[in-house]
Amino acid sequence: MFTIPNNKCYAQNDEALSALANEIKLDPQSVIDKTESLINDSPKEKSLSLRFLQLQAYVANDLDMRSIPKIAILKQLAIDLKRNDILVETLIFQAMIARRNEHYSDALKYNFQAFKLSEKLHNPEIKTRVLQNLAQLYSELERYKESLEFYDRALLLSNQVNQDISNEILIEKGLVYLMLGNYFQAKALLNQALHTINKTSANAYSLKVYLGQLYVILGDYPKALLYLESLTSATLENLPAQTRRNYFEYLARAYLQQGNFTKAITIAKQQLLKNYNTRFLSHQANLQKIVAQAYFQQLDYENAYTFLQRYNLVQQAVHEKVRDSKVLQLEAQFSKEQQESKIKLLEQDSALQKSLYENQKIAQEQKHQRERYHQQLSIIALIVGFIILLFAFRQLQVRKYTKRLEHNVKERTKELAYKNQELKEISVLDQLTGLHNRRFLYQSIDKDISRVDRYYHEMNASLEQAAPENTVNHHIDNNLEHDLTFILIDLDHFKQVNDNYGHSAGDNVLVQMKTLIKQTFRESDFLIRWGGEEFLIVARYVNRYKINAVIERFRKAVATHTFVLNNTKSIHCSCSIGFASYPFSQHHPKLFTWEQVIDIADIALYSAKENKRDAWVGLLAGEQLENVSKLTKMAVTDNAEHYGMTRVKNSTSAMLNEQKLACVSSINITHAKNLFNQ
Repeated sequence: MFTIPNNKCYAQNDEALSALANEIKLDPQSVIDKTESLINDSPKEKSLSLRFLQLQAYVANDLDMRSIPKIAILKQLAIDLKRNDILVETLIFQAMIARRNEHYSDALKYNFQAFKLSEKLHNPEIKTRVLQNLAQLYSELERYKESLEFYDRALLLSNQVNQDISNEILIEKGLVYLMLGNYFQAKALLNQALHTINKTSANAYSLKVYLGQLYVILGDYPKALLYLESLTSATLENLPAQTRRNYFEYLARAYLQQGNFTKAITIAKQQLLKNYNTRFLSHQANLQKIVAQAYFQQLDYENAYTFLQRYNLVQQAVHEKVRDSKVLQLEAQFSKEQQESKIKLLEQDSALQKSLYENQKIAQEQKHQRERYHQQLSIIALIVGFIILLFAFRQLQVRKYTKRLEHNVKERTKELAYKNQELKEISVLDQLTGLHNRRFLYQSIDKDISRVDRYYHEMNASLEQAAPENTVNHHIDNNLEHDLTFILIDLDHFKQVNDNYGHSAGDNVLVQMKTLIKQTFRESDFLIRWGGEEFLIVARYVNRYKINAVIERFRKAVATHTFVLNNTKSIHCSCSIGFASYPFSQHHPKLFTWEQVIDIADIALYSAKENKRDAWVGLLAGEQLENVSKLTKMAVTDNAEHYGMTRVKNSTSAMLNEQKLACVSSINITHAKNLFNQ
């Protein structure tokens, strides 16, 4: 999230500058042009105010890179004129620009520079702004605990400023809870801001966007549209660029879920054109997925396949950016802290060496004195002897202190190593269930993928060498266990559990799901909480043609389990399951990436959900797959006919052209049956 501070004019008595400040939101490019023509001919104080207004206009107009050369001049001028207030505000904008371009280490540096300067200003508004930006930065780095702590500090200070800033912080804090999946807390904070906010302010319009976003996530689409459709095009123009992007994305998503596919496609395509070749890859990926789903519902499989391909490419780029920019920069920051700790220890060791050297020097001087005054009176000899004993005692104390210090350093080093290992383990675990999270999957899956790819490459090479004239219909032994099966599990009607019994009851259900998962699947499998009430199991080195027995056993275990909500209440739940194996095609192991296989499993899950739930659906490539145009779809459960499904055996195949390959997987069972029987 990027909150642009209210437009400020640091020359309150200058009407022309005040007018420019008010014009920034309406026409930032005009403000840039006007200030550029006035800067060089103005005195230093006025030039400083003009340059600061110009920086605000650049940020409001999303022209971050063009503003970078201007920032250095503005900072130096603020230092020369001893205007720490403008210097702090400039550092805040510089940190915001670094965040927009995902240079998080630079953003952290600028924010803490602003934080140190703000402590000297005794200005609660600037301090609040600095804390707010630090909270936003930690939120983007997915360090939500620190983010919430900074928001709490900012909220306390904002009470000394004005209610608008307090409402702004309440809204952003609610968005952090929304990202954490704590929808009850997010809803409470957003509604609190709704009761106190000025209904005609820009924050009020942003709040409607976030409430619409919340209700889309909660599945209350009529209420989401009530908030989103209440905003006019004029009010949208006054919103920050990121908030506008969120508005159109969730508006399109709400129309999609309401069945208004044409509107969803129109809005999403318009936004894709506006954001083409921009850095907002996650936003583009979400829009492309919405278009693909809408085309699919309209049975336009060709366009659906095209946009699904684009979505997969952009989503892959997003994952690479997350790993390269956020995780690596956090590790760099952690390494920096370790280096600083080592430097402090070296400084202490240097001081100790210096002390020892000085003591040795004193001892040498005393030795010369003893040689020089050896013939003196006995009383002097006694004094000298006493000094020697005192020095020896001091040396003994120094050695004891040195040993104790070395021991403490070793113990502290062991403790730091243990804490570092503990932090690494916590970073890949879900806090509620104790299962692994998505980060664990991205860190751990590559070795398994390489092993499976190597096996199938060698297998296909040997089969091709044995029968080079028939490279497609090579027979691969179906009894071997060399596959990775991705199993997506989603609790049916989980929202009703939260709504009827509260979120603590829903948490109890998720914890008990963890127990059922561990009882059914092996310790060597990857057991992951994928998000919300959804789990992902990576069954490692299994036979794709036998895994359905394990999945059916798990489905029955969930359906027959009594979920205890508290001391007096218990319920029964069911789950829907979709799965697919990697490689998706044994003859074409490089055809789909493992991320795309998860998408195929998600399509299977969607099919199970569409057919009355409490069922599983698996997708397999046919054994006689030719030029990647044949799929076999299994909809096999013990109670399949009860849910209107038909068994589709492995030998039954539907011939499809390449463009419809990715779309046939997610059609409903009834339509799939017609295709397979053609």
